[in-house]
Amino acid sequence: MSLWGCTASQQSQPAPVVPTKPLTPEQALVAQVPIRGPADFGVVFTSGVQGSVKPCGCTQRPLGGVSRLATALKHLRAHYGDNLLFLDAGDLLFEKSKPRAAVEQCQDEARIELLLSTYKDLGVVQTVQGKRDTAAGLEKYKNWLETFQIHYAADAIVTTLQRVGKKEIGLLALRPEGEWTSLKPKVEQALHNLLQQQTDHVVVLSQLSLESLKSISWPSKGVDVILQGHDPGEAPKQPVSLGAQGPWVLFNGIQGQHLGVVHFSWPNGETDEPPQADLSFFNVAAEKKVLAIRLAGMEKRLKEATSDKQKIFLKKRISDTASKLHALEHQKADLPPEPAMRLFSFALVPEITPHEDVEMAVASYEQAIPDLVAQCEKDVICEPAEEGDAVYVGVQTCAACHDAAVKHWRQALHRRSPMDDTPVGHSRAWLTLEEINKTRDRTCVGCHSVGFNEPGGYCKTDEVGFLADVQCESCHGAGSLHSVTGDPNFIDREVPENHCRGCHHVPHIESYESFKYEENLKIILGPGHGEKKWRQLMGDAALTHD
Repeated sequence: MSLWGCTASQQSQPAPVVPTKPLTPEQALVAQVPIRGPADFGVVFTSGVQGSVKPCGCTQRPLGGVSRLATALKHLRAHYGDNLLFLDAGDLLFEKSKPRAAVEQCQDEARIELLLSTYKDLGVVQTVQGKRDTAAGLEKYKNWLETFQIHYAADAIVTTLQRVGKKEIGLLALRPEGEWTSLKPKVEQALHNLLQQQTDHVVVLSQLSLESLKSISWPSKGVDVILQGHDPGEAPKQPVSLGAQGPWVLFNGIQGQHLGVVHFSWPNGETDEPPQADLSFFNVAAEKKVLAIRLAGMEKRLKEATSDKQKIFLKKRISDTASKLHALEHQKADLPPEPAMRLFSFALVPEITPHEDVEMAVASYEQAIPDLVAQCEKDVICEPAEEGDAVYVGVQTCAACHDAAVKHWRQALHRRSPMDDTPVGHSRAWLTLEEINKTRDRTCVGCHSVGFNEPGGYCKTDEVGFLADVQCESCHGAGSLHSVTGDPNFIDREVPENHCRGCHHVPHIESYESFKYEENLKIILGPGHGEKKWRQLMGDAALTHD
């Protein structure tokens, strides 16, 4: 029978809809960098990793970790082949530039070995020395990088050439050294010399401040992008252009939570025309953030609404906003038709499948931490307080006079997240470490106890004793003199926001904005503990509480 003999009912039946399987995050990453010709290539980089090999787990959706990074790079290498360049923009090894004590050495050595061996296996081409990198000393930094055969910028200004697929890439590494007035002309001369060579593109790895970068006389063409390692913030930022034709500065956030991506693409393989910056993903991210904030505000108002008319209105607005947000999250990743340089930061989210070998190495490191720490703590003598200075006495001493405040401290709990009813709070801070077997991890215990590594406190992780949890003295200072005299001048009565942010920062919180100082004060203050301030913050809600 010919096709013309089909019945009308057969013709009218729709084709079955085959549901499409959602892309994994790593597949979505590859989809965001479509290759249109043989000259297309990618540059990916990390910045401000600060020694992080695994997210701490303090947040609802912890980002980062070298096993997720390894998975992302595995997919990108399969996609790009030889046309991929992996770089690091500095501050790779340590969270702070403060010199490391000998007691930290055992855990430091194991963590850095894990980090650098992973980076070597992932094919990192170069890093640049940041201020934090030499916290254990310059010679130690050099030895680590040379042991793992990772090229690093040993001087303030370093230029190299790197072949990436069909392109010759000039790399200019910059780090602060000496007076900027004398360094600036040397940077401009090095840049001029690099552009005289047969480079197709120039990529800059920078540990300079944005202000210093802005003061450089950048050429109108030749330098495409500056990968910023100096940390003006915690999260990726909208790229900044240095002049009408100048390079774009891309900052990628800290703690290895994101992978910075620069995708160079030419339609039909034509490479004569310079690529124009495509910031569509940053624009979408900014719009999503606004919509998410708006949605949260309307949902809060809906809970407080009293009239049916107001509820109907808010439900309609919430539905429309949620639809817009959903559409943005599923926006197609088409490149513009002209030559393009797409810049974006890819979040290393929990849904990324960890790289099996790297994940095993991370697990092995974490299991070894107690023994490593015990080894280095064995002969440590804790620094005593100076004669006449206060020492830490613990919450039970405070309770003798401030029983109501201590009772409120024990009860000042909140849910871990909207999807998790686990109660958390300052009085359960040590318990959260016990739950994940991190009570010997020296990178964690300081924010979950009182007086760690402080004169008059404790310095060995197995001697926390009565100083476990975030207690009164975490905010108000060592209390021995106050407990003896009752003199309020011997404690800090006002606790500024910056003190809280000593622990409440990325990666321990989602973002800088997610820690709302006054909202948190409403939880930790109350009857018997800063009641006057609490009533000011709560307003009419305090009367309801009464």
